[in-house]
Amino acid sequence: MPGNSKERNVVLHFKMDGQVQYANTLKQINMVMNNAAKEYKNHIAAMGQDATMTDKLLAEKKKLEIQMEAAKKRTAMLRSEYQAMSKDTSTTAEQLNKMYGKLLDAERAETSLDHAMKRVNEGLSEQAIEAREARGTLLDLQENSKKLEAEQKRLTSSFKLQNAELGQNASEADKLELAQKQLRQQMEMTDRVVHNLEQQLSAAKRVYGENSTEVQQLEAKLNQAKTTVKQFENSLQSVGRSGSQAADGMAEINKKLDMNNLMEAAEVLQGISEKLIDMGKSIVNTAIEFDGSQRKIQASLGLTGKGAENLQKIAVDTWKKGFGENLEEVDNALIKVYQNMRDVPHEELQGASENVLTLAKVYDVDLNEATRGAGQLMSQFGLSTQETFDLLAAGAQEGLNYSDELFDNLSEYAPLFKQGGFSAQEMFTILANGTKSGSYNLDYINDLVKEFGIRVQDGSKGVSEGFGDLSEETQKVWKSFNEGKGTAADVFNAVLGDLQKMDDKVKANQIGVALFGTKWEDMGAEAVLSLNNVHGGLGDVTGRMDEMKKLQEESL
Repeated sequence: MPGNSKERNVVLHFKMDGQVQYANTLKQINMVMNNAAKEYKNHIAAMGQDATMTDKLLAEKKKLEIQMEAAKKRTAMLRSEYQAMSKDTSTTAEQLNKMYGKLLDAERAETSLDHAMKRVNEGLSEQAIEAREARGTLLDLQENSKKLEAEQKRLTSSFKLQNAELGQNASEADKLELAQKQLRQQMEMTDRVVHNLEQQLSAAKRVYGENSTEVQQLEAKLNQAKTTVKQFENSLQSVGRSGSQAADGMAEINKKLDMNNLMEAAEVLQGISEKLIDMGKSIVNTAIEFDGSQRKIQASLGLTGKGAENLQKIAVDTWKKGFGENLEEVDNALIKVYQNMRDVPHEELQGASENVLTLAKVYDVDLNEATRGAGQLMSQFGLSTQETFDLLAAGAQEGLNYSDELFDNLSEYAPLFKQGGFSAQEMFTILANGTKSGSYNLDYINDLVKEFGIRVQDGSKGVSEGFGDLSEETQKVWKSFNEGKGTAADVFNAVLGDLQKMDDKVKANQIGVALFGTKWEDMGAEAVLSLNNVHGGLGDVTGRMDEMKKLQEESL
C-alpha cells in the first residue's frame, strides 16, 4: 500500500537498502539479511515506547523487503548452481543431494519471509489501522466507564446521607425539594451512562464489523439499558407530588439502585468492560468451548478432573489476555509446555504458555518444536523459566532462526553442548557468532561443534598430529581432557585461540580440517575462528522475552 498517507508519515533509513545488488556470494547475501534484521531492531529501539504499531510494522516491512530481495537472489544462485552441477558428469550423487538440500532450505526461508510480509501488509491495511485506532478509543471508554461506576456508587451513598440528615420531621416542602434534586442528579447520571454505551457500540462496529456477533450483543445490551432508563423515568414521574410521597419514592429507588435491579445501565457498563478485556474474543457457546477445553487437557495429560480444571483456568486466563487465535490454540500451547518443559513450576505455566505463543506468533514457530527446545535448555543447563525464554527471545531477535532451525536444533544439540562442558550462554554465543559470520544454516554450526567433540576423543593419528602442531598450553589442555580433568569446551576455546594467532594460514587450515572435519571447509576458516568471540554474542539478555511479549500484546 505505497499510497497510504499513514505510511508516508514514517521515514526509515536502512543502510542495507539497495545493497543486495552488490552481494555476489551466499555469504554476502546472508550478511545483508542479518544486517537488515539488526537495523530493524535499532529502528524499533529508537522509536521508543510512544511509537505506534503502524510505525513498527512499517519498519518491519522495510526489513522484510530487503530480506526478500536477498532471499530470492540466494535461491536463484543456488538453483543455477544446482542445475549446473546436475549437468556436470563429474558431480557425485552425494554432492548433488547436498546442493539440493541447500536449495530446499533457501526456498523454505523465502516462503517464510513471504508469509511474514503478508502478515505485515495485513497489519498495514486501512482496515487494520482503523481497527487499532478504534481499540484505542474503546480502551479510553473503558476507563471512563469505571469512573462512571464509581460516580454512581458515590451518588447513591450521598442520597442515603442526605435523607438521613433531613430526618423524619422535615417539612413537606423540604422533602419534595430534596427528592426533586436527587431525581435530576440521577437522570443526568443515567444519560451519561447511556452515552458512554453508545460510543462503545460505535467503536465496536469499527473493530468487529457491523453484523458481527459482538456488535449484535452490544446492541441488545444497549437497547436493554435504554429501556431500563425509560422505566426509570416513568418511576420518577410516579413518585408523587407530595413531599412524603417523593421522599418515600426516592428511598425505594435508592434501595433498588443498591440491589442493581432498576439501574441496569451500570451493570451493562461492567459487562462492556469485561468485553474489552477479551478484545474481540467470541463468547458464543463459551460454556461449551470451556468444557471441551477441560476435557481435552484431561485426556491429553491423563490428569484428574480437578487437575484438568486447574490447568484449564490457566488456559482461559491466558486466552483472555489476548494470546492465541482461539482457546484451542492456547490449550495446545499449555499442553506442550506441560509435556515438554517438565521443569516449569506450576505457578509459571501461564507465563511459559504466553511466551511460547508469542514466539510462535512472531516467528511462525511450531509449538512442539519451541517447547522441546526450551525444555532441553532448562533440563540440560538448569535454567529458570525466565532465563530460558530470555535466551530464546534474544536468539530469535538476533537472527538465529534465519534457517528455521533454532528450536529444533536446540532440542537436538543442547545435550551435546552440555556434555561438552559448554554453558547455555556459551552455546548461544557460538550460534550467534556463526550466524553473524554468514554460516549457511544453524545446523552447520552445531555439527561442527559435535564433530570436534567426537574427534578430540578418538585419538586418531590425524588428530594427534594436529594437536602436535599447536602450543604447549593447548596440548596440556588436551591432555587434561583425556585424563578426565577438563572439558571439550576448554579444548575448543584453546584450539581456536591458537589458530587465530597463527600467521601460517595454510597450516592453520590443515589443523582445522584435522580437528573439525569437513565442517571446517563448509563454514570457512574465518567463520569458525569467530565462534568463541565473547564480544560477538548476545550480551545481556535479561528481560528480552518480556519486551517481545509487550510488543505483541500492544499489537492486539
